[in-house]
Formats: sequence, structure tokens, C-alpha cells
Amino acid sequence: MKKIALAIGLAGGGAVGQAAWQGNVQAQASKTPPGWTQFQTPVPYRLTELSGDQPHQANAWSLDFKQEIRPSAELKGHHARLSGTVLLPQEGQIELWAAAPPIDPQTSKRESWPGGLVLILERIDEPSSNVYLTRSEGRTRLPCSDELEAPSDDWTTAVIEPTDAGVLVQVGESQAECSGSIGDFGPAVVPGLRRVSISDLQIGETSTPNPERLPQPIWWVAGMLLGLLTITLEIFTRARPSLVILTTTPLLGAAWLSGHNLQLWAETARVTWLPVPWLPALFPLWFAMGLKLMHHLGRSLIESTTTPSAKDWTRAAVVAAGLPAIYAWAIGTGGLSFAACIGIGIVGCGLMAYGVPWLMNWLGSLRPTRAATLLLTTGTLFSLVMASTIPNHRLSILLSGLGGMTFACLIWANANAPRARFYNLTCLVMLCTGVGLSEGAIRYTKAGTMWSGKSGTIKEDDIYGWVQKANQDFECFDAGQYTDYPTECFPSRPELQDGRFRIVSMGGSSTAGAWQNDDIREFYPARLQEMLGSRAHVINQGVGGWTTFQIHQYLVDSMQTLEPDVLTFYIGHNDILTSVPLPYSELYKAWQGGSQKKLSEALSGIRLYQGLRYLLTSMRPPQRRVAVPVEDAKAMLEEIIELMEKRGGSVILASEGLDPSPGPLTDYNNMLAGLAEAHANTRFVDTADRLHASDDDAFFDDCHLKPDGHMIVANALYEELESMDILSP
Repeated sequence: MKKIALAIGLAGGGAVGQAAWQGNVQAQASKTPPGWTQFQTPVPYRLTELSGDQPHQANAWSLDFKQEIRPSAELKGHHARLSGTVLLPQEGQIELWAAAPPIDPQTSKRESWPGGLVLILERIDEPSSNVYLTRSEGRTRLPCSDELEAPSDDWTTAVIEPTDAGVLVQVGESQAECSGSIGDFGPAVVPGLRRVSISDLQIGETSTPNPERLPQPIWWVAGMLLGLLTITLEIFTRARPSLVILTTTPLLGAAWLSGHNLQLWAETARVTWLPVPWLPALFPLWFAMGLKLMHHLGRSLIESTTTPSAKDWTRAAVVAAGLPAIYAWAIGTGGLSFAACIGIGIVGCGLMAYGVPWLMNWLGSLRPTRAATLLLTTGTLFSLVMASTIPNHRLSILLSGLGGMTFACLIWANANAPRARFYNLTCLVMLCTGVGLSEGAIRYTKAGTMWSGKSGTIKEDDIYGWVQKANQDFECFDAGQYTDYPTECFPSRPELQDGRFRIVSMGGSSTAGAWQNDDIREFYPARLQEMLGSRAHVINQGVGGWTTFQIHQYLVDSMQTLEPDVLTFYIGHNDILTSVPLPYSELYKAWQGGSQKKLSEALSGIRLYQGLRYLLTSMRPPQRRVAVPVEDAKAMLEEIIELMEKRGGSVILASEGLDPSPGPLTDYNNMLAGLAEAHANTRFVDTADRLHASDDDAFFDDCHLKPDGHMIVANALYEELESMDILSP
């Protein structure tokens, strides 16, 4: 058994070492390269699942979510050679700017500028490498002397070097000269949404060192030595080999956790304050150490009938173990002087030194001084662990110490059940007290802030901030009041004109209500109306933030009023990129029922309850943590299509564009195309692909359309309507 324990210790330690090495790789790769400055992403959300599954590379920097980096040194007016070696995943993109537009360091927004030159490498649809002249109003592909090599799934060297006539560009083994006005700006590197890796960054003659870290074998050896030392110490203290094996086995879980995306889990569980890169190593280590603590604490608290000797634990040791009170108060709280805090700490320790042994004696302990010492030592340990997390308030340290004491007392009661007085009552009181103290301690930590459930501590783009927003939208939606400008809840009142062919456009903020614009006459339905003239009447019923769920609910009730001949949908983004604990269909039912509203409100302030709710939700499949899962959207759209079939009307499903790539919505867009194939009255228009293929600067951010983008969508819908031959001449 001892050999098995040693083998598991070595294997588990090695697994922890490997996981720690991977955590170090992730932590180092995620940092901003030295000598560079990273600017805030223009994307209003950061969902880890959208960054893709490309692992962090050991010798490179990781970039994603359009987080632009620029040299910290002032290079404006200095035309320098920019080079790097990049690794692009599928749907990956990276921009290497020879001349990037100036950026406001306060807002991270690009200022007005005459133009700049950029090399764009992408593996979206067909991989390509192109050079563009980019201006505020759009971009133009530059003519080059030779065709540039497309990036592969391996590392690719990319160079862009300004010349008098334009730029000299190298991608892999290919090289070309491209003509164009470069402008008087410095270089920049901008990734797409997906995670890309870049190494060997160089500007002119200045190189950026790649991330440095200890070699992988050193981490393995360190982990194995840790496991071997732990097992040896336990065997030396005559612990049972079977229990040593049981409490060491969790270390093997590090190998399993290393293959999972714990960043996504941490976002869902709202525990991003944890050292996420290191969790695959720390979780098994914490779990194993917790089991060992319980085991050895239980062994220490098992008492015999032997009369205590003079060499037994002394009362002085009990006083020394009363550090929680000293540690909590001596550092100063509530404006008390340092001397007053010391005095309170001494009094507190004195009470513990005499009170805790008395309590243990009353509970039936044969060796009350020894039991009290172990209880207070456990409390000290819990206090020090809490102190190491830098809590928001010092009171959390004291409450953690008291919680540790109740934990140890509960173990003592179970280890000495035959002789413990009031055994059942003691366990119940210790359990309730421990829960209460844990709740109090958590309230003054980062976890308590994240689990508070208060709107003041979350943002709308937070993974759970949308719950409150959804409830507000449900209330406003049920009221059914038309709005002047459809930024939320309900559309504008439709102007119905009798006798005219009627087209009703449905969608989210890209159809109506985008925060960058407050003029509905500038959205694509209005542009489509201009193209159609008197041949049809286009009614914009889009609402900012609406998903297929709200659209379905609205159309089922309003179809007879709207009486559309054609329904157009520009959808996808809000369905898939709105992350909530439950799909809207389930949230809406819970909101309608209201039976648990008061209970939910009462429990929402309890941090342990909130934390448990978030942790349980994090175990749901990712595809069920979006506002409208693909299968739900398909069922809702099919019902709308069938309603239009009965009316003799048609449906046009348009895919919603994303910048730089519609890749995150691929499954959703395939579902739309499948519906069009299955129903004779339904057409699919791949507007997302048209937006992506366009040289125009179509987006304000990742999804909201600029005027050029609205024109692209309007043109696509117009062409589809003409091909359907349903409009009067």
C-alpha cells in the first residue's frame, strides 16, 4: 500500500506540475508585450468562448477581441519596419499596420484621420493576405507586384516595411511591393475576435523579447517532489496508507482539468477573481489538502481515556493559538488607536484561552486544553488564508477564524461521538454557526461583491447583468406600449397604409435602436424603402436588444394588425451572444409565474445562495446559457414561417454580420439556410458574408452598422425581393 501511495504521489505531483506549467504559459502569454501598450477593446462584451479554442503558446503572446497594441515609444512620423511570426486559428485574423490612425488614450477610440496602410492576414472562409489603404470612410485593396502567400495553420512570418512608393510586404516565402500613400503615423497590431499568437515582434531594429518561463521539466520535477514529500511525511506520522491514497488521488485530476476551459467556467460562476490560469493546478491541490486537513485534524481530536500528563498541551499554547483576534484587531479598525486594538486583541485571546477549554470540557472533552488548542490553531490557519486573499474588510479575517474553529469543533464532535455531550445539538449548532460565519466572511471579499446580485456591481455586458435587463424588458414588453425610438422593450408605432404591398422588417439594434444612432431613417429598412419607392411600404419593427424570442412573441400577437406580405429578419447576434443563466423562454416563464419572486428577492442578498446558484449554472452546457439557443430559435422561426404560409406571405431570413468575421454565428446561419431550403415561401440571404467580403468600413464596433453597412444589407434584400418576382412593376 505504501508503494501505491508513493506512486500516486509522484503521478499526482507530476500532473499538478504540468498544469502549473500550462498556467504559467497562459498567464505570461496573456500579458501585454514589454514596450507595447494595449488599448481597450471596442467589443462591448468578452465571452471567452468567442476567443476560440487555440491554446496559448509557450513562446508567444496571445491577442484577441480586437485589443490593439502599439509601441509605447512615440513613433508618429517614424516609418519603421514591423514584423512578427503569427499563428492563426480557423476564423482568426490579425492586422499589421505600417501606419495606424491616431488613438485617444482616454477613450481608446480612433480619431479622425486621412488614411493608413495595413496588412491583413486571415483564415476566414478562404485564407488570404492583402494590403489595404484604410480611411475613415472605408478601405481599398491596394495593387501589389505579386500575389501574397495565404497564412496556413502553422506559424507564418509577416513583414510590412514602408518605402517611398508605399510598402514592401512579406508573408511566408512570398514578397511583394504595394503602392499607396502611407501617411504620417506609427505602427500597430490588431487581432480579430479569435485568439491569435504572435512572437518575434520587431519594429525597425528593436525586438520585443518573447515570454520567458522556466522549462517544462522543472515544473514536473517540482510537482513530483511536492507529492513525494507529502506522502513521505504522512507515512512517517503513521497515517493509514489507504487514507493517504484516498486523499492524494485528487491530485490526478489536474491532468483532466488541464484539458478544459476554466476561464469560461470562471466567467459563468462569477469567480474571475480567482487566479484562473492556475486553477487546473490549484483546484486538485486545494481539494487534496482539504481532505488531508480533515483527516489529520480528526486524528488529532480523537481522545483516549488517558489522564493528561504535565507534558500535555499547555494553556500558553492556547493563548498563542488565539492569533485570530490579535491579527484582526491589531492592524486597526474603525478609527481605534493601535494600542486600543492591541488591548482588545489581548482581552480576546484571554477569553479564548480560558473560554474555549471550558466549552470543550462542558461538551465532554477528556483533554479540553488540547482540543481547544487544536480548534484555535485551525482558526488561525483559516484567518491567515483569508488574509492572503486581501479581503475588502478586516472583519472578514476574524469571521474566517471563528468559522475555522466551528469547523474543527464539528470534526471533534464526529471523532468523539460516543462521549460528546449533546452530540446532535452540537453538530447542528456548529453547522448553522459555521454557515452564518461563512456568509459574514464572504460578504467582505471579492466573492461577496461578485455574488451580491446588486445591479451596482455588474454591467449590462456582464454574463449575469442581462438577467436584470431581461426582467425589465419582459415587464416593458408585456405593457405593450409603442415607443418613440425603439431602443428597448417595444417597437415604434407602425404607420399602416392600406392597399400597398407591405414589408415588415424585424431584428435587433442593427435594424433599429442602435446606440450609435438615433435616426431610424438611416437604418437599412429606410434604405430599402428608398430603393423600392412606391412599389412597397417597408415598416421597421426592429427593437434594440430584441432576440428571436421577443420577435416571436410580438408577431404571434401582432400578425393580424401588421398583415405583412413579406417578413424580413436580420438576426443572430442577440440570440447567441447574450449570455444568461437560462434561455429567455425559461426566464420569461419564471418571470410570468412570479411565485418565487419574493423568495428570490429574499435570497438574492445571501452570498452563499448566490454563489451556489452561479456555480450550479456554470455546470449547464454552454449552448443552453445563451438567450435563444439555436434549436429554440429554429422552432420559433418555423412557427412564424407557417403563419406566413397560411397568409400566403413570404419570409426572408438574413444572416447578421459580425466584424471581423461572422464565424461565431456559423451554426445559427446554417440553421437559417436550412429553414429556407425546407420551406417554399422562405429565402435565405447571406448578408453576413456580403458584409465581410466588402471593402467598405461597415461596422462601428463588432456588429452595429455604419451607413455603408446598412446599404449593403438593403441592397441584398432588394436583390432578393426582385428575384422573388412578387413586387408590382
